[in-house]
Amino acid sequence: MKRSVLKVGQLIKRKKNKPFSVFLLEDNTMYRKGVYHYMKQTFGPNIKVSAFEKSDNFMNALRSKPEVVVVDYHLDERSQIEGTQLIQEVRAHSPNTKIIVLSGEDSKDTIAECIGLGINDYVLKRENAIDKVASDISKVMYQMLEMIEKKQYKTMLATVAVVVVAMLSTVLTLKQVSPQLFD
Repeated sequence: MKRSVLKVGQLIKRKKNKPFSVFLLEDNTMYRKGVYHYMKQTFGPNIKVSAFEKSDNFMNALRSKPEVVVVDYHLDERSQIEGTQLIQEVRAHSPNTKIIVLSGEDSKDTIAECIGLGINDYVLKRENAIDKVASDISKVMYQMLEMIEKKQYKTMLATVAVVVVAMLSTVLTLKQVSPQLFD
């Protein structure tokens, strides 16, 4: 049975000791606020959504290495960097962060260039864009939880193996030291 995205967020927060983090960089105030509130409503209190309107504030905050960034491709003149340069900077400063580009730019060349830089998705600002971004974030959350749980499972198996080897070693030592115990 598939867990709800709210439950997944809660489990990630508990297992990592910090909430799943999403950064949103969008210069259009109405769009930024709309996406921010939609994410908060969709994902609940177990993820941290931070919204930025300028790239310099966004880049300064990037040190905290969010799990996902949602970035507008074209930003207004208040931002120092945008587009492919912004994607390259995110990759350089936070290589494991998943990047979703949210843009009105419908150029095949731009989309191909962004994909070539390793973004996770390019979402056009259309009627269902916010739903698509939320779906992409949900996928990342499910993948992250699966990875955390696999790592925990492997750790548990390794611990069990160590205990079994120690028990076998103890039995063999006892058999040599006190063979009468095994008669």
